[in-house]
Amino acid sequence: MPTGRSSSEPSTYLLTPYNSSSKYTACLATDYFPQNVNMTVTSGNKEQNQDKSKGLLSTIDFSYSLLGFLDELKDPNNVTCRVAGTVKQFPKTDQLVYSCINVEEKKGDPQYNLLSLTIFGLRILFVKSIVFNVLMTIRIWVS
Repeated sequence: MPTGRSSSEPSTYLLTPYNSSSKYTACLATDYFPQNVNMTVTSGNKEQNQDKSKGLLSTIDFSYSLLGFLDELKDPNNVTCRVAGTVKQFPKTDQLVYSCINVEEKKGDPQYNLLSLTIFGLRILFVKSIVFNVLMTIRIWVS
């Protein structure tokens, strides 16, 4: 047990699924001390509890982290995460929405073309330097 560490409240985050049709969500509590934190993730009438004994200790800053999963998302518009007596509600409008960039859409973009050409040039330069080093090494061994 670390000594001299002051107690701190957890930071709570909701980890929503990328795919909106997924039934899973998770609640993450980080950077808290001491370990006496329990977590409850609720959606509709479905509830999942995480015990404090499952908290992971960081050896860098001696803080704990706990992750709670909800395997069946009953009400995606209202997810509640209760950590250390503090209740945080995450309505769907407050949740972050992530999207992937379609590479096919970027093909005509001049910046994308320049970036692709630059990366290709760097790869060629790298391969040439490896080949040159191998040839010079073989030449030194032979002589």
